[in-house]
Amino acid sequence: MKARSSKPDRYFTIPELTAEEEDRMINHLAEIIVSYGMDVPAIAILTVERPISSILSQTLGVMMAPFVELVGVRGYHYVALFNKKENVDRLMVKIEELCEKSKAGIWHRPG
Repeated sequence: MKARSSKPDRYFTIPELTAEEEDRMINHLAEIIVSYGMDVPAIAILTVERPISSILSQTLGVMMAPFVELVGVRGYHYVALFNKKENVDRLMVKIEELCEKSKAGIWHRPG
């Protein structure tokens, strides 16, 4: 029988994110949401989901993260991001900012 390694498996641990990583992920998500015109539904879903965001990220995220990791999306990083309720608030604010800039002609969809 093979001895089990005491070192944690990087594929099944939720990472600690730096402030820069959180900012980058929030900006990226907000840009995608606004560029597809999904700002209103996203704000509605985030508003409803906010009080239980840490529970949802743990239950749904941990179940889905291994599958999205297979296609190159850093699923466990998003679980870590939404474990903090303040990140949900930050994402909503960023979506609203980009939406306002888009309407004013200051920000344009990337690509």
